Amino acid sequence: MIQPGYRAFRRLARQGNLVPVYDTFTADLLTPVGAYLRLAREARYAFLLESVEGGEKIARYTFVGADPVEVFRYTRGASIIEGQGRLHWQQTNPVEFLRHRIARYRPVRLPGLPPLVAGAIGYFAYDVVRLIERIPARGRDDMGLDDAVLMFYLGLVAFDHVQHRVWVVRSVFTEGQEETLRFQPTPPPTDEEVGVVLATICARVRRLLRRRGLDADSDVTPPDPVAEESPALAGINSASIQGRVALGRRAGAAWRVGEEPDAPWMLSSAPHHAHLDGFDLHANVAVPAADRARLEQLCRYVLRPAVSQDRLQLLDDGRVLLSRRLADLNRKHRVEIGRPAVVCEVFSGSTT
Repeated sequence: MIQPGYRAFRRLARQGNLVPVYDTFTADLLTPVGAYLRLAREARYAFLLESVEGGEKIARYTFVGADPVEVFRYTRGASIIEGQGRLHWQQTNPVEFLRHRIARYRPVRLPGLPPLVAGAIGYFAYDVVRLIERIPARGRDDMGLDDAVLMFYLGLVAFDHVQHRVWVVRSVFTEGQEETLRFQPTPPPTDEEVGVVLATICARVRRLLRRRGLDADSDVTPPDPVAEESPALAGINSASIQGRVALGRRAGAAWRVGEEPDAPWMLSSAPHHAHLDGFDLHANVAVPAADRARLEQLCRYVLRPAVSQDRLQLLDDGRVLLSRRLADLNRKHRVEIGRPAVVCEVFSGSTT
């Protein structure tokens, strides 16, 4: 659960203008290098910082981050700040420039958090010593690097190697306006954004299945016992998963419903709800973590089968009966799954 809550955040904002907001989870499969590769994939700036004791022993924490809010560079006597799409520079002492820049922040300390939750990460080259001492410049600059680079991060990921936990921290810079803080709810995603997320999930899962030889084109894919024993039931199940009409005159047609029915990848039965090749994504469901009854209801919904088990009955001869309620007649009609022709008649609206 993300902490602190909104009320606690407002209280902490009166103590300073840089308040950490964080969440934690167990670090079972994620490694610092794996997290770095994911975060730095499309980032211009990123870092992986190991804490070390004695030069040989890795200490308790490893820090990973990407996309700083500002980047400071010092080169050829100029202090340069890059951030928010703008570039500002002035001919000044970098130490004084940084001291003035950092003085804006008044961080709030929360007990239990890693020692680094925000700050500047980078380097000062050896040549910076000439700002303090007179040393002749006899060396040749054959690399063309800046004399100093510091990346200012308000968010990072910290790995705790003792407790085997991962901290995801984002510090909020309120700029001293604690009296005007207001809760601004995030707008709901559009149908197109839901479709984009679902397409990404689908592509990554399929890529993982191909690596393990479990994709649809693989020869090692095990046969589906439902499809072999009852093709009609397998067809209903497949249509339900793919968001398509199962039987009747519109069999195979896809549902295209929602606030944006023309959104790409969008096969939905409600706003903010998408289907794609057997994958299903709901972005219109929010359940409070403390609401046990609604959490149970949500879990039951996620685990539901395509056809309700209460409507199925196994006969002595191995056939299956499906009881379906007819909306127009407000009564039930029993169908033998073993006879696909009857199933087609019933699901197309026939009462005979």
